[in-house]
Amino acid sequence: GGASTSIQHPHPQSEGLQLHSPRQPKASIPSENENNENNESQGSGDLELRGFLLDYGSHIKELRTENARDNFLIPLILRRLMEHRSNRGIFNFPVDHVALRLTTYLDIVKTPMDLGTVKRRLEAGMYENIDGFAKDVRLTFENALLFNPEGHFVWKAARKILKTFEEEYKNLLKLEHETTENALKHFCDKCKGMQCAICQRRCLEYQSAKLRCSSPCNLKINRNATYYRLGGDRGQHW
Repeated sequence: GGASTSIQHPHPQSEGLQLHSPRQPKASIPSENENNENNESQGSGDLELRGFLLDYGSHIKELRTENARDNFLIPLILRRLMEHRSNRGIFNFPVDHVALRLTTYLDIVKTPMDLGTVKRRLEAGMYENIDGFAKDVRLTFENALLFNPEGHFVWKAARKILKTFEEEYKNLLKLEHETTENALKHFCDKCKGMQCAICQRRCLEYQSAKLRCSSPCNLKINRNATYYRLGGDRGQHW
């Protein structure tokens, strides 16, 4: 009764069993389809990034264009030039060199320009900044000074109106500079002097929605001004 008994466990190999060590994961070689999928995924990411950068650049361009278009002084300056008493419609339309029989016009004037074209470009938002607007205005009168002999009535008119423009443009640049300087000096508890990465400004003063005349002048309708509306989509006029 007190004798101990031992139980013999068979060795696995004695029963024809085999032991295996845990399998090590093998490095998988991506298939051609997987490579294509990875490349397509990376390509898609690159396209999204490029699309974002393009959208960002377009947004900045639109903001600058909108700023140039909505600057109420620019259409006002252009209107003064077009209605200048020395103009008499000479510079408001493209030069019809065929009807006027100016056979050498295009040989001398390489880039024709007129105030009517400037106005259409301004209304279409084609100027990113006021410098582009000024360049086309100057080109209009510089062409006239180049083609017409000194002392000609067109030459005299071009010189006089160009002088008027330079004076108006100088005042415009001065106002723009003062506005920018004031914006850069601004500091408050909200902005902490931090600038917007897009417009490079800080806090902006609240401006109510702008109401513009629907006639070709496209001028801003002043607050409390009297104006009338037309039916349909013809807008408002004053």
